[in-house]
Amino acid sequence: MDARLSFPLWFGDAAYRKAFIVCCRATSSTLGSPQHRRVEEAARKVGIRVSLGVSERDGDDLFMGIGVINPNGETLVVRRKSKPSGREWDVFASGPGYDVTVAQTPAGNVGTLRSNENLRPLMRAELYQQDIQIQFSSWPHFGLFPGRRAVSYVLAAGASVAIERVAKCVIIAATQIASQAYIDELQLPPGADGAVAAGSGPSRIFEPVTGEVIGGLADPTFAG
Repeated sequence: MDARLSFPLWFGDAAYRKAFIVCCRATSSTLGSPQHRRVEEAARKVGIRVSLGVSERDGDDLFMGIGVINPNGETLVVRRKSKPSGREWDVFASGPGYDVTVAQTPAGNVGTLRSNENLRPLMRAELYQQDIQIQFSSWPHFGLFPGRRAVSYVLAAGASVAIERVAKCVIIAATQIASQAYIDELQLPPGADGAVAAGSGPSRIFEPVTGEVIGGLADPTFAG
């Protein structure tokens, strides 16, 4: 999701959210766009594999997309979140649901799930059936409504551990963080004070079987 939409979407009235939604639509990329090609070229130059969550525009519709690009700069997987959550419905359309595919790479079979797709048994089963070995799991900023388990990293980490225990795969769980300066710029509407906390990461890697976090990145402000 576009970072400028992540928090305003959940607060205020339509008038408050309108400017953020307009900005998100204007900056959303399309498959094969110059933005997309630049990421492919960067992956090729550096020689790395990239999994990237994007706000994808297709005609009049916006989708919560996620893709995998190989070290040759080729996009192997492109898919869309099957069902938006909460107020995401105000902006994003549903993906087809049948695009949960695994790409065969020299590093292993690679697949992706976005946000609460990681909690859905049928979505997870699709990856299991395709012998997933490396899963890229993208999550939002976990500073939204601090203290609520339903939107917390505790829930996300539990989902990652559950997947790796069944599939015996590596989970690369990427999260978004936010600075206090950024939150201040949002000028949240009345009643939203304290509803967003700064930091609230970080990204983690779960290894097979043990579920242990590689690196032990405990700093919630770490942009890893």
